[in-house]
Amino acid sequence: MKNTLLKKLGFLLLILTIGISTSFAQYDNRPTDQDRPYGPKGPQGLMFLEIIPDLTDAQKTQIEDLHIEMQKKSTTLEAQLEIKKSELNSLIASDATMKDKEAKLKEITDLTFSLHLASIEYHHKVRELLDDKQKVAFDNWTINRADKKGPNNGPKGHKEPNKPKQPNR
Repeated sequence: MKNTLLKKLGFLLLILTIGISTSFAQYDNRPTDQDRPYGPKGPQGLMFLEIIPDLTDAQKTQIEDLHIEMQKKSTTLEAQLEIKKSELNSLIASDATMKDKEAKLKEITDLTFSLHLASIEYHHKVRELLDDKQKVAFDNWTINRADKKGPNNGPKGHKEPNKPKQPNR
């Protein structure tokens, strides 16, 4: 009887320990959207404003306006792109002709191109606002950001191709 009581107490202690440790593990100490610089996107949004030296208030305001304009344009294009992708999936699952499927794919390609072009235009407009020293800092930030791999800065689902193994000699 004493043995089973000890086992039950031990089991209860184990369950309590696991419960407490998981509740602490879920505690999120990250800053809220209000605490992040430049809105909910935080570092990805306008972080480069903190990296570019000697930005005037006028430059910051112009860049923020360009950023808002770019976000509006890209949000619209991304929404259209998702709709077209959904339409393509419906066409693929239907008895639609190959010509219809190709036309839908062309629409998706055009929207993707427009999205990339809008990004390049935004980058170009920001560079036009900067002096030579600031352009160097902005370009370095852009290059370093492009080199990072991850869910938002790299291709999804792509891996480096497997290299054939060389025989041991």
